[in-house]
Amino acid sequence: MGSSSFEYILLFFKNFPDVDFVAGRIKFFEAENGYHPLDYKFYQTRIVNLNEEYNCIQLSASNAFFRKSILEGKNFEENVLFCEDARFVNSMLLVNPKMGLIKEAIYNYRRRRSDFTSAVQKQKQNLNFYLGTPNLVFNYLVERSKKIYNEVIPFIQFLIGYDILFRIQSPAYKFLDANNLKKYILLIDKLLKQINDKYILEQKILNNKYKLFMLSKKYHRDLRYDFKYENNSFFYCI
Repeated sequence: MGSSSFEYILLFFKNFPDVDFVAGRIKFFEAENGYHPLDYKFYQTRIVNLNEEYNCIQLSASNAFFRKSILEGKNFEENVLFCEDARFVNSMLLVNPKMGLIKEAIYNYRRRRSDFTSAVQKQKQNLNFYLGTPNLVFNYLVERSKKIYNEVIPFIQFLIGYDILFRIQSPAYKFLDANNLKKYILLIDKLLKQINDKYILEQKILNNKYKLFMLSKKYHRDLRYDFKYENNSFFYCI
């Protein structure tokens, strides 16, 4: 981030004392250009209440700033190898769902071309990505939401739906043996049961066929003919 980004962020914290968390945009460079798939939420600088705009989820800590007071006594979980920042960030957003979004602040994120040495690029070859992360991150957020609100609130459901949509494209069968693949499928099934269908259908990423595939996995049957598509939206056929 450039110096001007820090100025915007500092000013935002000063002007809005009830906001503990501020995020900027993520822009890729090198192997990939363009902005992060969740960039749609940055159409203007503003405050978002995730209880109202549940689709404005935040997974990364690298493009974010925290008010110092909320960080006291809090640490990243060292046993969480992937999505540790998603767990950390959303644990706090569950307590205070207000989030500042600064369109002018841009974090440049390098996507490496060929060496694939980053954790994100190597994660699909790591067993912990398949069997650790769903439990330690997403099931953890499900249980924390239930403890605070007695339910899995919408933005946590939307966050899980977002993650699973990427996971169903992952060639897990290439990296997992039959026993671990079965465990992984059961973990995904468990998470799918925590999500209302609307938080799958309303995802703004990926092809619609993956949404239908995801719902078919949830209900364990082919749902391709249970929906109609009109005005850029899915509807159940009656």
